[in-house]
Amino acid sequence: MTTSVPTAEPYYLLLMRQWLKGLALLVAITCLVWVGVLWYWQATSRDMSPEDIVLYLGLLPLVVFGLVLLARWALRAAVASAVAQEAAAAAQAAATASPAPSSAGQQERHAAFKLLAAGLSCAAGQSAREVAGALAEGAPRPAPDKVLRDDEGLPVLCARIEALDTAALQQAWEGVCTAAKADLQMAETAQVAVDDAVQRALSALQAPLQQCLAQLAAWSERFAMPDAEAPQAATSALPAGLRVFTAWPSHWSPIERAVAQAWVKHCLKQESAEWLAPSQLRLMPSTAGGGIALWLEADRALRASQREGLPEVVLLLSCQSDLSDARLSQLQREASLFTHASPKAGVAAESAVALALADETWPDLPDAPATPMRLHRAAVIQRDKPIEAAGRVSAQVAEQVVQQAAAAAELPLSEVSALISDADQHSPRGAELFQCWWRSCPSSMPPKTPWWPARCGAAPARRRL
Repeated sequence: MTTSVPTAEPYYLLLMRQWLKGLALLVAITCLVWVGVLWYWQATSRDMSPEDIVLYLGLLPLVVFGLVLLARWALRAAVASAVAQEAAAAAQAAATASPAPSSAGQQERHAAFKLLAAGLSCAAGQSAREVAGALAEGAPRPAPDKVLRDDEGLPVLCARIEALDTAALQQAWEGVCTAAKADLQMAETAQVAVDDAVQRALSALQAPLQQCLAQLAAWSERFAMPDAEAPQAATSALPAGLRVFTAWPSHWSPIERAVAQAWVKHCLKQESAEWLAPSQLRLMPSTAGGGIALWLEADRALRASQREGLPEVVLLLSCQSDLSDARLSQLQREASLFTHASPKAGVAAESAVALALADETWPDLPDAPATPMRLHRAAVIQRDKPIEAAGRVSAQVAEQVVQQAAAAAELPLSEVSALISDADQHSPRGAELFQCWWRSCPSSMPPKTPWWPARCGAAPARRRL
């Protein structure tokens, strides 16, 4: 689901929230002062004069309100000063205690990954170009599903892949289930219960995986095994390997994850048999922890292969679908499905994605563009509380992530032309995104630049990658 972002609404919402908080504080202080003054007058049988009313019921609450604001500002300034002093002392101690990082360490920190291949499948399109065009036009919109219904019998808003082909999975289903049962050491007669949404997600993953492997086949000579009769090759001439990392949704059962791993293994062997030897293919165990853990696993694998001088390509796979009666019932029980009772919840969707990455030493193709696509190291920070938590959640964490990512890429923030986020239309996330963009890249704020932070709705697999 794609939505356009109002250019100023989040900012005004933030200002309105601040004014409402100040007004609420003034009302509370006024009530407390009035209660105290009226109680004192009644206890002392004081006759009220017009001057007393203006002084004690009018000016006194304003004076107390001003003192409270001054005290709060003074406290914040003292805390900020103490934090800044501690940070400066820690930085000075670290600078004097630890040696300067080596040039090799700095080079590895700022090194980028080459994006060799990419595949995508979602309701908005079947390629990154199609999805980008749909985002620019605001075209992909969820629609009432023709089949699925919520608990009240109403059509569910879904982002369904209309042209999804499940025939290949059905043809290989028996062999995939047998391999999954063998991996889990289950009896051959045991039944394999897999939700329809899982089968749709795995079917959606087939096309992106085929796209990636077809693009990687252009480097077939790089993956070719050396001639056995030739002299032993040097390390730089070793055939490249393909390491595959997967991340499946946390609500999938162990048998569903085993089926997913078996299906990926089946597709890999079928699509890469002509140019990749089985010994060069490594399917890693499924990554627990979602997209953050998957990115960190890929980063560690690529850094290790680069340090050891071993040519290797890392393939990242993920998919998810919410389009089944069982999955929709689960989402509705958790209040995570968009309905009239939970209007801020997500829309049921399905998508799949595949990315192939390598380090910067990987050779370019003869017809490759002069400036190939590169991805720099990911910046990861965990919030101390979710954005939906009560009270205001500042954009400090988002700003730190943007600064760390720009520092890793050695890119001045003044040169950033676009910010892409998975923030939805909830006002806290929109306000956070706007504030982060405003503070981090004020020179490229609209209308000075034609680019604007594009916000995409809930595409499950994309959120993991």
